[in-house]
Amino acid sequence: MALPQDSYEARELQWQLYTKTGNQRMQANLYHEAQQAYHQAWELAEWLLEKAEKNATHPDAIHLYVVSCHNLADNWLTLGDAQQAEMILRKAFDRVIQIMTDKGSSNPRRLEAFKALKAISFEIDSFYRKLGQIARAEQTFERAITLAQDFLAQFEFPRIVSLKYRQQNHSSER
Repeated sequence: MALPQDSYEARELQWQLYTKTGNQRMQANLYHEAQQAYHQAWELAEWLLEKAEKNATHPDAIHLYVVSCHNLADNWLTLGDAQQAEMILRKAFDRVIQIMTDKGSSNPRRLEAFKALKAISFEIDSFYRKLGQIARAEQTFERAITLAQDFLAQFEFPRIVSLKYRQQNHSSER
C-alpha cells in the first residue's frame, strides 16, 4: 500500500533518502552536492517538526531536526564557513530548549527534546573545541546542564529505597 505523498510517514522516508544521499556525497568529497541533499533533508525536518507540533503527534520529530542541523553544520564547516555552521547548530540548540521548556507541550515531546539536548550539546561542544574556543564550549555545556537540571526538577520521581535496606528487611522477615 502506497503512502499519501503529503503524509508524515512519506515525508519522513524522503528525509531519510536525502540524509543518506548527503552522507554518501560527503563520503565521496562532493561537498556542494551533499549540501543540497542536507538542505532538502533539513527543510523536510522542519516541516515534520511543525506538523508533529501542530497535530501533537510524533514527539520524536525533534531528533530528525537535530540530525539535519548537525549534518548541515558539519557540511558548512567542511566548506570553511564556520559562521554558517555555528548559526545552524545554535538554531537547533535554541529549538530544543524552546520545546523542552514549553510547559504547554506534551510531556513526551518535552522528554524527547530533553534527550535531544544531550546530542546537540555534544555537537556544539565539539564544534567550539575544533575551533579552539574552549571557553564557549564550556559555557554552552554548562548552560545545557543547568537547563537539564531545571527540566528534571519539574518532575517528581519515586524515592529509591536502598537495595541493601530492602534485602535486610526481607531476610529478617523469614
